[in-house]
Amino acid sequence: ALRTAVEEANRVIVLRRQNPAFSKMGTTVVAVIENQGQYDFASVGDSRAYLVRGQSIDQLTHDHTYVQQLVDEGKLTREESLDHPQGHVLTRCLGASPQLRSDFSRYWCWPVGPEDECDKIVLCSDGLYSLVEDQEIAEMVSRFSPQESCAQLTELAKERGGDDNISIIVIPVSGRLSEEQPDT
Repeated sequence: ALRTAVEEANRVIVLRRQNPAFSKMGTTVVAVIENQGQYDFASVGDSRAYLVRGQSIDQLTHDHTYVQQLVDEGKLTREESLDHPQGHVLTRCLGASPQLRSDFSRYWCWPVGPEDECDKIVLCSDGLYSLVEDQEIAEMVSRFSPQESCAQLTELAKERGGDDNISIIVIPVSGRLSEEQPDT
């Protein structure tokens, strides 16, 4: 279902781009769908999915940008990429081509004990992470409710000059995510 939704969105945008008024139309996507403890992620572009566990944060998706490509090739370090002037030049996005290449990944939810904290998933656009550091995202998400952390993070990005789209979703998980499937 997730793969079909992403492909259909791409198809519609490719068709709309045939109209000269929409010739530069394109977008990024990051999405997750949960079904009986199985979490499937999709991403195209530079919108991200993060996993927050306590005070730690891990990026689950891979950016499809020119600068990330340079990092992957060893031509730039991660630190050099953070303020690179071409940091948001996309190498993939919805609408660029009928032959879309999307990234898909799968995680499973493992139960936790009563004393353990459950994970949280953060889906966001570059309007957030370009202005708010990963560790700051983790601190807010672990400290506040999903709604409050979204509001706090949006305000923080705005205070730091956010003039891009600042989209954030925080999703509580009922356990801990793993790439390993639990025994049933």
